[in-house]
Amino acid sequence: MVFILFYIFYGAALIFIISGFLGAPFVPSDPKQVTEIIRVADIRPGERAADLGSGDGRVVLALARAGADAHGYEINPVLVLWSLARIYLAGLRGRAHIHWGSYWKRDLSSYEVVTIYGAGNIMRRLREKLCRELPRHSRIVCNTFRLPEMRPLRSHQNIHLYVPRYSETSRNPSVE
Repeated sequence: MVFILFYIFYGAALIFIISGFLGAPFVPSDPKQVTEIIRVADIRPGERAADLGSGDGRVVLALARAGADAHGYEINPVLVLWSLARIYLAGLRGRAHIHWGSYWKRDLSSYEVVTIYGAGNIMRRLREKLCRELPRHSRIVCNTFRLPEMRPLRSHQNIHLYVPRYSETSRNPSVE
């Protein structure tokens, strides 16, 4: 029995360590941050929203409760299973969805709102992806870390709102 528990713990720890190398390590947003993310995102009923690196699904659940068709992208299979269980227990199946895999390989063009709690080392590359793929008047909400070379439309309690605009010729991001 001790060996089985050891292997389960070792396997779970290994998954978390590998996930940290593939992206950002799992650091959950506290409830106050989640509340502020939803307030800043200004969700409208029926909007499609994505949480990139969705962890345990707490932001996805909050987005769905706010009226969004909420999608989370997560590479850690343990966190994916945990999120799916939380969605089921919350009664939000059909309104909250978790996708197992890297958001780098996903087309994000169908989302009006994207939330991120990404570490500084990925934010430049992520900014380029989001500005290339998101609709013109989408909203990007970042927890703690800012998108480089972009000014937030507003910031409050370390939550930053961006609205990417595109030049018709260069498609370079800017904020009006």
